[in-house]
Amino acid sequence: MSENIVKDMMYFGTAALSVGGLMSAADQVQAQTWTGPYAGLSFGAPSGTADFKYGGTYAYTGMPGGAFAGYNMAMGDWVFGGEVAYTNGFKTDTSAYGEFAVSDLLDLRARAGRVFGSTFVYGALGASFGQASYVDSSYSASGSIHGTNVGVGFEMGLGDRATFGFDVTRRMMKYNSDISSLVTPGDLTTVSVRVGMRF
Repeated sequence: MSENIVKDMMYFGTAALSVGGLMSAADQVQAQTWTGPYAGLSFGAPSGTADFKYGGTYAYTGMPGGAFAGYNMAMGDWVFGGEVAYTNGFKTDTSAYGEFAVSDLLDLRARAGRVFGSTFVYGALGASFGQASYVDSSYSASGSIHGTNVGVGFEMGLGDRATFGFDVTRRMMKYNSDISSLVTPGDLTTVSVRVGMRF
């Protein structure tokens, strides 16, 4: 093997290693941009039902909106963090059996996922809390609700700080005794568009 060929192989090998290092560093920098606090607004659509114990089913409707805030920590191209989200504006279809509503929903959840380019793809797990009420012509009841939540979503970085994302969260709720004596709890799922800022 001639001396020139050896030099060429060393040159191209060094160049390949340099490019690989730069790509790895770029991925690291991209992931690091997700480190820190963030906050934003969300709006979307609910799905799910709750059953009236004396017949009939309530289906969640409306276009609930809310706000969220949290903190992310990047480790390589993986991101971990915690978030609190508030959602309100849920409605149910009206029923001859009375009016049932869920309000002031608070989600506390941990998120973990991976950055692909400028997009953070994540899964989430946590706890949910809120209020529920039932009213008919002769009786009313209200009380707290709680349960667990699971979710998936993604967020795309727009410029240095802005984000745009899509989130699906499913909540397996339980009601207090006053509400559960009338309404059997069901899952409440929201499909939301999210707009946020990183700080």
